[in-house]
Amino acid sequence: MKLNELQVDVKTLLERASEAGWRRDCLELLWNLAGAPMPANPSQWEAVPMAQVAYVSLAERLNGYARLAVVESLAGVEPLKVSGAVLLAMAREIFLPGVPEAHPAHAPTVALLMSFAGYLGGSATAEAYIAQAFHYRVRFGTTYSSLGTDPEHESLFEAMPASGLECAVALGRWGVSGHWHSFGRHLAAQGEAWQALKTLEEAVRDMELVSDDESADEEARESVYGLIDAQRDELVTAALAGFDRELAELVDTQVAIFCGDPDAAPVPDYLERLRAERAARHTPRTDAQQGPQEPVIPPAFLEAARQRRAASRRARQPDAYQGDRPADAPAPEAAPIDPEGRQSGEADPAPGPDAAI
Repeated sequence: MKLNELQVDVKTLLERASEAGWRRDCLELLWNLAGAPMPANPSQWEAVPMAQVAYVSLAERLNGYARLAVVESLAGVEPLKVSGAVLLAMAREIFLPGVPEAHPAHAPTVALLMSFAGYLGGSATAEAYIAQAFHYRVRFGTTYSSLGTDPEHESLFEAMPASGLECAVALGRWGVSGHWHSFGRHLAAQGEAWQALKTLEEAVRDMELVSDDESADEEARESVYGLIDAQRDELVTAALAGFDRELAELVDTQVAIFCGDPDAAPVPDYLERLRAERAARHTPRTDAQQGPQEPVIPPAFLEAARQRRAASRRARQPDAYQGDRPADAPAPEAAPIDPEGRQSGEADPAPGPDAAI
C-alpha cells in the first residue's frame, strides 16, 4: 500500500480527537477538506460530508500531537499494530532518554521495551509482555503500590507502554495521546511554575473560601482547582511544543513503514515529491527535448480532407431547402469564372485546422 492510499475513518477520528481535546478543531479541518464552510448552526457540525479522508491530507495540516489521534483512526488496518509501533518508537526515542542510566528503573524500562517490541513483532508471547508490564507498573508506575514513591519520574514511567493488554484489547487502541500527555506532565513538573501551582493547590485545600456556607465553599474550591488544572494544561502544552516536530516525523515514519513505503516520510516532503512528479508528467516538452516541431494536423489527413471537399463540391446541386444559396441562384457551372482565381476542377488550397475538422 502506498502512503497516499491510506485512509482515516472520520467517525473514529472525531472520537479520538474528542478524547485528546481538539474535537472542535478537527471538525473545522474536516469541513475544510470537504471544500465546504463549517455550518453556522452547531447542531450541524457533526454532519461532515465524508466517511473517510486520506491520511496524508490530514498529516499535512496537523501537528505531531494531533497525528496521534489520526494514527489510531486508520481504516482497513489493525489499529493495535500501527499505534503500538508508534508508542514503541516514542518510548525508545523520546521517553527513555529521560530515565537516568543510574536510576533503578532504567534497566527494567529497557526490558519492558524489549518485551513490548517482541510482542509487536511476534517474537515474544502476549503473556510474557503482560507479566513484564505488570511488574513494571507495580514498581514504577502510578498504581497504589508505587504512587508517590518517585514523584520526579512517576509521570515519565506512566508514559511507558506498561499498561499491558487489558485496556488495549478492550478499547482497540493503546491511547498514545494519553502517553504523550503523561510525558508532557513529566516535563512541565520540572519547572517552577508547576511547583507554584502545586503549592497553591495544597493551600486551597485547607482554606475557607466562603464562610458560613459549606456548599458554596466547596463549589468555590472546585472552581479554583479547575483554574489550576487549566494552567497545568497550558504548561504541559508549552513543554511538549519543543518535541512536536520530532513526534510528527516519528509518526509519519512509522506509518510509512507499516504501509511498506518507508521512503514516504516525512509527509510534507513526500507530498512535495508527489506534486513534482505529477507536474513533470503534465509539463510540455521543450524544443530541445522533442526535436523539430511536427505539424499539428498530419499531411495525410489534410490531403484526405481536400479530396472529400472537392468531391462534395462536384456533386452538390441546387436545393431550395438546404445550404446557404437560394434555390433560384445560378448553378456552380453557370457562375462566372474569375480569370485570376482558381479554375474549376482544381484542388482547394490546403484548408486550415477548422476546415479539416
